Amino acid sequence: MPIVMLIRIMIVMIVWLYKLISSIKLRRFIQTIISLANDLNQGTTRGVAVGFRVDSLLKLNETRAKRNKMTLMHYLCQLLADKLPELLDFSKELCNLEPASKIQLKILAEEMSTIRTGLEKVVEENNCVKKMDMCLKNFVRYAHKVNKSHKWNLSKDLEFKGIGIAMTRSL
Repeated sequence: MPIVMLIRIMIVMIVWLYKLISSIKLRRFIQTIISLANDLNQGTTRGVAVGFRVDSLLKLNETRAKRNKMTLMHYLCQLLADKLPELLDFSKELCNLEPASKIQLKILAEEMSTIRTGLEKVVEENNCVKKMDMCLKNFVRYAHKVNKSHKWNLSKDLEFKGIGIAMTRSL
């Protein structure tokens, strides 16, 4: 995946995260869920929660009342409809998030890892080029000293023959 595509994906994710964080209705909706869970778990160590894992939302549909078929999800919906109906349309604040929902984080992480590895190789090669540059500069300095002391004319006497360099001494 080209770097430009990864940058576009990252921008979509940043916009998506900003919309999630800035959604007041979503925040109140989540606070309602936490309050409900804390009320149910009152008197236990779980009754003082300040957050939850997203996958625990699935338990809302699994937790049932003792006598009837009502789940915690049914109760939450009824509670919101009766006491906080303005929160029921919180998804409208999160419109245009479909592109972000299609991003597969595993693939993105793999691509970022590949880019990181490639960048490390580029840095390593750059360091090798810098070392080679220093060696060549030292060679050129040494060659100029030799040229002055032996009266060689490097510009005329160096013959580039593909692989090797032949030096001849002028008289």
